[in-house]
Amino acid sequence: NWCSKGNATVLIVAPSNVVPIWAEQIARHGVSAPEWDVCLLKSGISTIKRREMAEQHYAEKGPGKISAFICNYEGVWQGKLGEWVGSRKWDVVIADEIHHIKSPGSKVSRFMAKLSSRAGRRVGLSGTPLHDGPMDIYGQARFLVPEVFGTSFSNFRARYAIMGGYGGYQVTGYRNVDEFRDNYNSFTFTAGPEEALKHLPPIIYDRRVCELSKPELKAYKELEHQFVTEVEGGLVTVSNALSKLLRLQQITSGFVSNMDGQEVQVGESKAKLLAEVMDEIPKDEPIVVFCRFKRDLATVHSVSKKLNRTSYELSGAKKELNLWRTAKGGEVLAVQLRAGGEGVPMFRAHYLIDYSLSFSLGEYQQSRARLQRPEQTSQVIAIALCAEHTVDEKIFKALEKKEDVIKTVLEGYR
Repeated sequence: NWCSKGNATVLIVAPSNVVPIWAEQIARHGVSAPEWDVCLLKSGISTIKRREMAEQHYAEKGPGKISAFICNYEGVWQGKLGEWVGSRKWDVVIADEIHHIKSPGSKVSRFMAKLSSRAGRRVGLSGTPLHDGPMDIYGQARFLVPEVFGTSFSNFRARYAIMGGYGGYQVTGYRNVDEFRDNYNSFTFTAGPEEALKHLPPIIYDRRVCELSKPELKAYKELEHQFVTEVEGGLVTVSNALSKLLRLQQITSGFVSNMDGQEVQVGESKAKLLAEVMDEIPKDEPIVVFCRFKRDLATVHSVSKKLNRTSYELSGAKKELNLWRTAKGGEVLAVQLRAGGEGVPMFRAHYLIDYSLSFSLGEYQQSRARLQRPEQTSQVIAIALCAEHTVDEKIFKALEKKEDVIKTVLEGYR
C-alpha cells in the first residue's frame, strides 16, 4: 500500500550489470496506476553528471507517480552523487543482491548503514545472504534492521562467533546458534527454489574430464609440489590460499604466468574438451560458459568460431549480454564469473558450462540461478569441465557437498 497513491520516491541499488535489468523489469511488470518514472543512473559517467541527472528527474517528477532512481553499488556512495543520495528522504530503499554490503568495514556498507535512517522502508534481495557464513548477515542487517544485531560488529562477532586459528582472527565455530537463528528469521522471508521454480525440474549436474598434456602436467606438478611444501610449513592458510590455488587453476586452463608476469600457453586439453562438449549440444541451442580468467574467455571465443557458433561476452571489458539475449540461434555467451555471476537473467539458454569453477559456493549457486529462473521453460543442464587429478576435481567435489571450498581444498592438501 505504500505506493497505492503514488508520490513515492524509491532508490534501487544493484550491481552494475543488474541496473538496466531493473528498468526492463519495471517496464514489463510495473503496474499502470500509479505510473513509474525511472531514472537510470548508469556507471561510466561522472558522479557529478549522475547527480545532475538525478536532481533534474527529482525536480520534474510527476504528481501521483513513483519516482525510481536506480544506481550501482560502486557509484551510489561516491562524490556528489553520494552526497545527494545521502541527503534525501526515501520512501523505500531496495538493496538488490544485498550481500554486496556484507563487509561491515567497506565504504558502501557504511554508506548504506547511514542511509538506513533516511529510508521509510528498506528491502534487501539476495539468493545467498549468508554467502560465506553467519557473519555475513551483520552488514546487511545493519542497513535493514539495525536494532536486531546492533551497530557494533565486534560485539556481534563476540556473541555469535568462536575465534581461533592463526592469531585468533579466524572464525572456527559459532555460539548462541538458536538465538542467531531466531533473530535472523525475525526479519527475513525465504522463497525456496521449490516454491519459486516449482514448474521446473531440478538442474541436471554433469562433469566432463580431460587429462592434462605432458607440458601441462609437468607445470602443474611443479607448482603443486611447491604449494604442498608451503602448506606443510604453515605458510599457507585459509586467508591467503586463494591466490596460490588460482595459479593451479590457471594451469588446468592451459597457461601459466612466467617470471615477467606474462601468460604463456602450455596446452589445450581443456579447450579440446570444451569443443567436444559444445559440439554435442544442438546447433540451435544457446549456451552460457562461465570463466574466471581472460584467457578462458578468449578460448571460448576461439572454440565457438571453430564450431561456427557466434559468441558474445559479458565481462569487465565487454557488455554484450543484450546482443546475446536478442539473438535467435545457438549463440554462445562467455561470462566472467565476477561480471555475470549474479542478478543477470540468462534464461534464454538451458545449457551451462563451467570452464573454470568458482572457489565460492555462493558465487557458484548464483551463476546457476542466472538460468534456473521463473522465466525458464526447459530443464537446465550444468556441465563442469575438470582436469583429472587436479584442483578442478577438488573444487567440484567441495561445491557438490556445499562445503567451504578453500577450506575443504586446503584440508585435502594437508
